[in-house]
Amino acid sequence: MLAKEMSSSWDEVVAVSSAPFFRGRLPLPPGVNQSYQVVRAAGRKGARGRIGPSAALEMFKAEAALVLADGDATHQDWSLINAIRGSKRHVSLVVHVAFFFPTLWKRDVDGGIKAVVDAAFARMELNDNLVVRLTAEKFVDADDPRCEVTVSCVVGR
Repeated sequence: MLAKEMSSSWDEVVAVSSAPFFRGRLPLPPGVNQSYQVVRAAGRKGARGRIGPSAALEMFKAEAALVLADGDATHQDWSLINAIRGSKRHVSLVVHVAFFFPTLWKRDVDGGIKAVVDAAFARMELNDNLVVRLTAEKFVDADDPRCEVTVSCVVGR
């Protein structure tokens, strides 16, 4: 496929996403450096470590699950989510994540994306490999630091 064909196809995908069927407001996740740690296998001499979730990441996931289960804090179209889950075809999804930090320059915009996407897709019981487009941005809100996530379907793909 030529680059020109690829970009025009991508422009079509970007232009035709539906209204969000999932909206959630979450606490800020830990940054990527605070999210993972080296975990060593117990009882094995010379065992190598692997990367695993930190206590901060596990705490965020637990808190996110509680927040996303609260119907007042989120919007979830369960008829559509269940249809996507039950579909034999892959449904292309678009995710948008907005971070509201106390200051603009202390945190990277990309550091918490995985934790937020994982929390949203765990709530919907969907595989995040359905995501074909992911956008993230950051804003300042010193009074109410948070993260907002929306998920939409790509129409016509």
